[in-house]
Amino acid sequence: MFVIETFKKEFFMKKEKNNKKDNKNRHLVQQSNALIETTQKMSLVERRLMYHVLSRINPKKPQQEYVLRVEDFAQDFPQMGSGTIYNQLKDAVVSLFKRSIQLLTERGTTKIFYLLQEQEYKDGEGYLRMKFSDSTMPLIFDLKEKFTTMVLENFKFLDSVHSLKLYELLYQYKSQGWREITVEDLRFFFGCEDTYPDFKLFKQKVIEPAMKEISEKSDLLVQAEYLRTGRFVTSVKFIFVEKTDRQIIDAECEFAEVKNLTKKQPLRPALKRHPNPRKFDLDDYKSAEPTSRREYIKLKFAWAVENYKRITGYEKALKEYDSKMTLKAKDQELKSNYVKIMAECYDEYLRYAFTWGGTGVLDEIKEDLTSK
Repeated sequence: MFVIETFKKEFFMKKEKNNKKDNKNRHLVQQSNALIETTQKMSLVERRLMYHVLSRINPKKPQQEYVLRVEDFAQDFPQMGSGTIYNQLKDAVVSLFKRSIQLLTERGTTKIFYLLQEQEYKDGEGYLRMKFSDSTMPLIFDLKEKFTTMVLENFKFLDSVHSLKLYELLYQYKSQGWREITVEDLRFFFGCEDTYPDFKLFKQKVIEPAMKEISEKSDLLVQAEYLRTGRFVTSVKFIFVEKTDRQIIDAECEFAEVKNLTKKQPLRPALKRHPNPRKFDLDDYKSAEPTSRREYIKLKFAWAVENYKRITGYEKALKEYDSKMTLKAKDQELKSNYVKIMAECYDEYLRYAFTWGGTGVLDEIKEDLTSK
């Protein structure tokens, strides 16, 4: 079980205070999902620079040029210090100008393009000018569908490019709360196609440190399930929740488990097959020897009770998982039918009570099945 450090009270007080601020004071980073799902071999400063720019532009008003003020950037990322920040940004802009991006298209092809078309700076002026390439523009401006909006304040203290990339990939699926990614795609997104060929090392050096840092320094708590095909891990299922929604930190422990992260949506149970009135050697009732209609009614009653038990158990599990969830209309109808069938079986037994000996045997069947 993955664990996270217990969060300090001061952090939550600050978080609560920040959540009360007007949204106008929050810097939103908006980008196309296609841009997120690219391989970008950027340095940490380059990534921070891009997040800063995306948080300051108006995505509804396309502008190909942006003037970056060093002072504004320093306010967004105070952990970088002020002494060498201009030189770091200048180097980052120069590198971004040369940086190509690989994007997987819907046709299954790989598109390669440059992020910037121009860059300009003057030492000592405190600003840098950047011009986005034509291919970049539709990925950050005038977005109408398939885009993700993140709050810069929620992830700006992440100190690893892998953590930042994973945060983006997960935040795309924030409403779902989980995302499954193949190992091959993870290597592509992280730019690690040629490094850490052994998955155990890839997991140890890239995946787990990224999850740990996201859980400690962002608004998400993350955990992973490693899914195998045969002997090999072929995909990773990331499960995550927002810290503002969780009430599960154990303040008495040095480390706290994110208990709800392993909580999965209940699966609909398989239902027993209806007993055949002509053949009683069904898989579910091999031990039963049908010698009369009485035996068939007993089997039919037991079938209805068992399936009613399964469907109502499933209904209860759905409610426990999410109070708003309920059975689908088809299952609601099945549930009602099982009640109807049980009543019909009772009537049948009452009809032949003199020779069949009353409904006591049905009561015993019901008690036996429902007690399991």
